[in-house]
Amino acid sequence: MPLLTDLTAAVAAGKRADTVRLTQELLAAGTGPQDIVEKGLVPGMAIVGDQFKRNEIFVPEMLVAARAMKEALKLLEPLLASAGIKPKYTAVIGTVQPGAFDIRIPIGSVVRPLDGTELRPVSHRLEVGSQ
Repeated sequence: MPLLTDLTAAVAAGKRADTVRLTQELLAAGTGPQDIVEKGLVPGMAIVGDQFKRNEIFVPEMLVAARAMKEALKLLEPLLASAGIKPKYTAVIGTVQPGAFDIRIPIGSVVRPLDGTELRPVSHRLEVGSQ
């Protein structure tokens, strides 16, 4: 389906407006929300992941793509929930030391696992001195 291919490309390029528009068009054309996620959004983020592994893009570009996907998910999540599609797993993400590792929570919150895992970021800090 050409719209799914276009959606994949829009996500990979971090084009938020195009991602939302294409998601709306796919829904209007009768494409199911789970198919949109699995055949459009996930492949787009897979491209981004591959580019990141090869050092072709960096964290800022990855976040732009993830935010584009997140905008589409705002449209899809209520539809997925009303269809009874629930996350298979729950993951908790947090840090043990403030500072350089604090970026993990925002990245994890935006990127979101793509295997059906529900992500629950923990924002509480427990600061413990070195022993």
